[in-house]
Amino acid sequence: TSFIESKLTRKLESLGIILAIRMNIGLCLGAYKDLLMLIEHSPLVKSGIDSLILCNDSTLPIYQESVLTNNLTDLVSENELLNQPLIVGLTDSAERNAYHLQSYFLYMNKSCLKSNFWHDFWLKFNLNQGKDKLIDDGEIALSQVAISKGINLKVIYPLIDGLANNSSMSKQVHQLGFTKPSQINQTLFAWSSLIERGFPLVKKQVIFDIDKFSEENLPLNQLLDFVPIDRKEILLSDFAEIFISRNTRK
Repeated sequence: TSFIESKLTRKLESLGIILAIRMNIGLCLGAYKDLLMLIEHSPLVKSGIDSLILCNDSTLPIYQESVLTNNLTDLVSENELLNQPLIVGLTDSAERNAYHLQSYFLYMNKSCLKSNFWHDFWLKFNLNQGKDKLIDDGEIALSQVAISKGINLKVIYPLIDGLANNSSMSKQVHQLGFTKPSQINQTLFAWSSLIERGFPLVKKQVIFDIDKFSEENLPLNQLLDFVPIDRKEILLSDFAEIFISRNTRK
């Protein structure tokens, strides 16, 4: 993190959570690299990691925390002890004409963390670049290099499965004028059908930065239909805080 309130710092540290404070360089991928390099230089920490999950703050949880933690538990129990290196994403995409797991959430098993591929990729990754290059050389290249090295990729909510088996998703993207799977980012343009499939998150970009949508109502209004009653107040408070921070002159 580049900023966190001191009271939250104390609370997290009391739970045994280690915080790494850094400048916000290289977007989420820069933070990923910083953390991984810190782990590389901490043998005691590195030796104790059997599963690693990298995620950023581009999403908010829709359902109760248990929905997401159950997904995490399943990922660990199914993949942690595999002998083959594995990277798992929640969603995939072929935007920019290159298949990749979306980097807002990535799971790696121990075999992947020990592989030369994993170490070499992050060591060479240059985080001092513009956004487009960071995406091309980071998010997209990670999957593309992994494929070329024979690393297994797995996705929990595959795009092709959604298009083939979910009529709501197919209708949603058709109404937006998409005709090819490679054009579709389902976390943005099929977000409601994705949630219907059990996806536990929503991209902040859906609420604040999407100009293209097919629903009669704005996404924020439609989103609340999916939110459990006991989470609505919390989520609306988060949205209000993000709205203010994004529209405050520096």
